Amino acid sequence: AFPLLRELSANRMMALIQGLAARGDLAPGSDEYKLAAAYGAYMDTARVERLGDRPIRPHLAAIRRANSHARLAAYMGSTQGRVGGAFFGTGITIDQKNPDRYVVAVSQGGLGMPNRDYYLDPRFAEMKTKYQAYVESLLRMAGWSRPAENAAAIVALETRIAEAHWTPIQSRNRDATYNEFTRESLAAQAPGFDWQGYFAAMGQGDIDRLIVRQNTAMPLIAAIFAETPVAVLQAWQAFHTVDDAAPLLSQRF
Repeated sequence: AFPLLRELSANRMMALIQGLAARGDLAPGSDEYKLAAAYGAYMDTARVERLGDRPIRPHLAAIRRANSHARLAAYMGSTQGRVGGAFFGTGITIDQKNPDRYVVAVSQGGLGMPNRDYYLDPRFAEMKTKYQAYVESLLRMAGWSRPAENAAAIVALETRIAEAHWTPIQSRNRDATYNEFTRESLAAQAPGFDWQGYFAAMGQGDIDRLIVRQNTAMPLIAAIFAETPVAVLQAWQAFHTVDDAAPLLSQRF
C-alpha cells in the first residue's frame, strides 16, 4: 500500500509542477515561480552537462577551509538536509512516546554503505573492494588530492565507525533507541566532537531536549572523529559531498 501511495503522490506532484512550468504568468519571486524555475533547471540536461563539476566547487572549497576538528564538526551540522555527510544523523521527528509533539533525534551515521555488515562481514568483501574503487573514482573526478590514498583512508575510517555501530536489529528496538538527553549531557557522554558547533550550524543551537537513538555508539564515534587527522576527515567529507550530488550532476558523475 505504501509504494502505491508514494507513486500516487509523486504523479500528483509532477502534474502540479508541470502545470506551473507551462504557465507564463507566474509572479517573479513567488513560490510557484521558484518551483517552476527549479524544475526547469533540473530538466535542462544540456546546461547540466555544460556545468560539469562547477556546482560542487563551492562546497569543496568550503571543506578545504574547514581545517580543524571544530570547523569540520560545524560543517557536518550544516550538511543536515543538504549536500554532504556527517558522522551523526540528526532531524526533527515525532516523539514516539508523546505523538502530540516533535523532538530532535540523533542517530549513528558516517557510513557510505548501507550498514555495518557491509564493512565487517566477509560475505561483503568484494563489495567493500568495489566501494573503495568507487570512492577513489569520485575523489579523482572532483580533483581531490591523492585519491587512491584517501580512498583507502576513508574506507578504513568507515570500517572503524561500523565497528561502533549498533546492528540493524538493535536499531529496531523501540525502547532501547529512546534515550533522553540534553545538549550538555550528550557532550559530556560523547566528548571529542563539538556538539554545540554542530547543532548551531544546523540552526538547532538552542534545543534543550534530544532523543539519542544508539546512545552507546555516540562516545565511540565521537572518539573516532577526534582521533582522525583533519586531512582524512576533509577527504571523507569531499567524497560524501560528491556522492550526494552525483545524481544531479553531469553524466560523467
